[in-house]
Amino acid sequence: MELLFRGFQDSEVDKTVLYELHYHLGIAYRQKQETEMAKRHYQIATELNILPKLKLGAYNNLGSLLKEEGNLEKAKTNYEIALQIDPNFKVGHYNRGMILKEMGWFTEAIASYQKAIQLDADYAEAYQNLGVVLLKVGQVPESLEVFGKAISLHDKYNPIEAKRLREVLESMGFVL
Repeated sequence: MELLFRGFQDSEVDKTVLYELHYHLGIAYRQKQETEMAKRHYQIATELNILPKLKLGAYNNLGSLLKEEGNLEKAKTNYEIALQIDPNFKVGHYNRGMILKEMGWFTEAIASYQKAIQLDADYAEAYQNLGVVLLKVGQVPESLEVFGKAISLHDKYNPIEAKRLREVLESMGFVL
């Protein structure tokens, strides 16, 4: 953090470097669990006059912090700004889906997860959360099909999660 703060002392620091300083301070403060300072630095990073695509990380991380503190509407706004900047930002679609699911906007959440999957057919977490929402809205066969895909992907990349997901579904009476 000391090195990051030293960067602010240069009066001729480029705006993109200034963005990086604030962005990485946001990360550092978040790791120290100083969320107000993390939010402050992410917010400053999003307000800098630089190429919008460079600010995707700050919008995404700020959205995550806002979600954690229960400010779903502001978190949703940050994810949507990120998606306006880059409609192909798969993590933005996934995170927006997570917020919409928490807000009870299941149809919109389904669409967000489907878009994330369209952008990355191997996005196991998107399949898994899509399965949850489909189950919540009563689309059981579709849900089980999607959960099957999530488990298959988790088997390749995260076998512990695949096993946990199988066990949860079995405890609910579903066998894949």
